[in-house]
Amino acid sequence: MILSAGNVLAYLSERELVESTAAWAVHASPSRNRNFSAAPQRGGPGFFLKQLRVTAPASVEMMQREATVYWLSLNRPDFAGLQELIPPFVSFDGALKILVLGLVPGSRDLLRHQEELGTLPAALGEELGRALAGLHRGVGREMRNDPDRAAFPREVPGIFTAHRGGPLVRWLGPGQMRLIDRVRADSVLAPALDRLAATWSFDAFTHGDLKFENCVISSGRDGRIRVVDWELADFGDPCWDAGCIVQAYLYTCLRPLLGGPGAALWERFGRAADALAGFWKRYADGLDLTEAARTAALERVLGCAAARLVQMALEVMHGQLEPPPIAFSLLGAGAEILANPAEAAHRLGLSPAVSAPSGAPRSGG
Repeated sequence: MILSAGNVLAYLSERELVESTAAWAVHASPSRNRNFSAAPQRGGPGFFLKQLRVTAPASVEMMQREATVYWLSLNRPDFAGLQELIPPFVSFDGALKILVLGLVPGSRDLLRHQEELGTLPAALGEELGRALAGLHRGVGREMRNDPDRAAFPREVPGIFTAHRGGPLVRWLGPGQMRLIDRVRADSVLAPALDRLAATWSFDAFTHGDLKFENCVISSGRDGRIRVVDWELADFGDPCWDAGCIVQAYLYTCLRPLLGGPGAALWERFGRAADALAGFWKRYADGLDLTEAARTAALERVLGCAAARLVQMALEVMHGQLEPPPIAFSLLGAGAEILANPAEAAHRLGLSPAVSAPSGAPRSGG
């Protein structure tokens, strides 16, 4: 069965999730998967359905991993803390590759929300920091030492090893490989990525693909943030998740400048300074880091943010034979941060203008 707007209600009715005679509204959300939202026209709880378009083994494995995350939130005490961070889990149909979740009423992703506001609110940065610290501090603490964790491969993200021929390269086209050649030859990027990969930790349960599009803010006074798309969840380095949030703020500010001649990469970061400062403070406070650990963690988080900029350079040129100017600008931004993370932290308002020692943070607690 292939889901469509015309048969979503029939699918839900067969599973006794809706009454076949009730009036519901169904909307499709085009993406790499078949996504649908279904809500009763008179109001009340609705559903979000996601079905794979491509059933290649890697895609099936990622959906199974995401379904496992939701299942664990209801069935293992050390994952119960996820329940306030994710939409409600309804069911997973392994045969048809359909994940059904509770619909978050009046929700919108954080990218669209902030674009409509025309600003990057500090309060949202603080909420992201609080939520992410809660994830890294407590979720999965018992399972990380449990041999029964086959759903989570404990892998370093592919961007850190692609320039050394790592697993990511099998997904890259000729144009993207030209960009990887640039990374391999870069005197800043390649050694920094090597250092981060060599010192990778597996201290925390991580989302693995944090970006504003995967952060959903609910309507109402609480403005709670929920995180979706857990296909790359794993036990890994908490600084990767935090770095991805920093990169999301940086990219929001850099986007109007990228690809232009002589673009000044730092001149727009002031727009994100308050939100980033709020995010970092709440995140570091939530992990109860010492001052020394906080300084080391910030350097590593910025390194991960730079790596995520390199990853985005590959993403924006999907299907192109030659790297466009925006890809080179993103590489340049990543290299500038990695060349002097202490200066980058100062420019972003995250620390005074002092040199930060290298070191791998731990998830606290």
